Amino acid sequence: MISPHISESFVQHLAGYCAHLHGKDGEPVFVWTGEKLTCFPTATVDDAWEALDEARTAQPQWRDMSYRKKARVFLQWSELIYRHKEIVVQLSQVFAGKSRLDAVDEYMDSYITPQEVAQIMKDVHAPHHKLGVIPIQTRVTVSYDAIGVVGMFTLADFPVSYGPVDVLQALAAGNAVVQFVPVQAALPSFALRELLEACGLPKGVWQILPAHDISVGSAILDELDSVAFIGNTADGADISQRALDMFIPTAMFLSTKNQAVVFDDVDIDEAVPKAARAVYHMGGQGPCHVERIWVQRGVYQEFLERFEDYVRSEVRVGQSWDHSATLGSLYSLDRLKRVTSHVEDALQLGATLIHGGQQRKDIGPWFFDPTIMTNVPKDALCYDEETYGPVVSIEPFDDIDWLDKELASSQYGYHLVLFTHNPAYTRKLVRSTTSGLISVNDAYHAMWGSHGAALAGSRDTGDGVRHSVESITQYMKSHAQLNVYWGTLDPTWTHTGFAYEHRLLAKSRFRQVMMRLLNGYKM
Repeated sequence: MISPHISESFVQHLAGYCAHLHGKDGEPVFVWTGEKLTCFPTATVDDAWEALDEARTAQPQWRDMSYRKKARVFLQWSELIYRHKEIVVQLSQVFAGKSRLDAVDEYMDSYITPQEVAQIMKDVHAPHHKLGVIPIQTRVTVSYDAIGVVGMFTLADFPVSYGPVDVLQALAAGNAVVQFVPVQAALPSFALRELLEACGLPKGVWQILPAHDISVGSAILDELDSVAFIGNTADGADISQRALDMFIPTAMFLSTKNQAVVFDDVDIDEAVPKAARAVYHMGGQGPCHVERIWVQRGVYQEFLERFEDYVRSEVRVGQSWDHSATLGSLYSLDRLKRVTSHVEDALQLGATLIHGGQQRKDIGPWFFDPTIMTNVPKDALCYDEETYGPVVSIEPFDDIDWLDKELASSQYGYHLVLFTHNPAYTRKLVRSTTSGLISVNDAYHAMWGSHGAALAGSRDTGDGVRHSVESITQYMKSHAQLNVYWGTLDPTWTHTGFAYEHRLLAKSRFRQVMMRLLNGYKM
């Protein structure tokens, strides 16, 4: 057994889904140990073209299924994910190296999101009636339709969430999906797809192509109807520009550099555990994790000392199927190299190491200590660039106006965490921040669990949306149908001149009166 609930035969069964591919072999590893788990062929460009053709053939059957039937499929999928909890959780641990705590968080995203999507299917697919230009005489009907085949580039660090869950949102729109997935995350995606097909997703609608890089997907980019990319900003910018040249819509989920602010009106004992969770959840490898904490000068030293004590006692690095370890491994050698280089660069430029900063080869090949630094200079790599590891810098600030400008200058606008009970502080920073997600007095759970809100970034973090109706309609095309029930609003060659102007102005005044009455405005 690879883990208490994942056997070698199960892994080989999942690898069998790649038997028809023709590319060079891929070898996923057990992240905690670096040991090879299996070997299977990866996709070639010819395989990608074949997958695209199969997806186009299968998509109409799925598109034409009623939204109620689609919703039932997603609800049944959620139920199967619930029943197979231990397998799904341990897939995250084996293939992404997560601690049990973080793997359960990832599992919950896969379990809850299908339920939430099922609840909003009617809002997405049922026509929406809007008031026309002249109430009563006209009405507009807005509807959304599937766009076709979505090409989705996903990452290896969230094998049972960012992949299956993002694919779900494109499927909910009635599309087929061709998912280009790193070798390390391919088998968990196959496992989740197997469950979804058992619930009624037609075979061929969700194509999964393991690949060593993005070149396979890039080769068929021009023939896709929409593109979603989850990854670093540099690769995403290239994909986005190519799609833009072909007028192909995109959803970009790119690099982040999230920050937190601790004001002097908070309870430090309450803020420290939440701030630590914001920093080290998912091993510092999540879109919402924080890499810099600004602390108001009056409580800076106390916060820094309490934070260090908390990390030393509560953030435990290790391999564990239970909760004895709370920080897992980095998910690849490349990630380890980046984290190590960022820490070494900052220290060489004068940063102060408070805790950690070391690779933990005694535990496994890619484990890294939870790291705290201060006095990180602006020319350090980790000041502006995404580190994507268990590393945080904690710095003091005196003036909120200065901090306001500092936060507004960031090129990575995704998640801002504020610890304060003063609404004036919150209003000021929210107005100027580039972040699309703001958590107040919470690490990230309350925000991420609020599926009614559209979660989206800005600037170099990309504009892709997770959760809410918008997460589905970003993969759809809209239609606006205007119905005129009698008469006409258009001028004709025989009804022009001042008579037409008077009628047009009278109808506009009538519209003004009706809109005010309908919206409850006083005249």
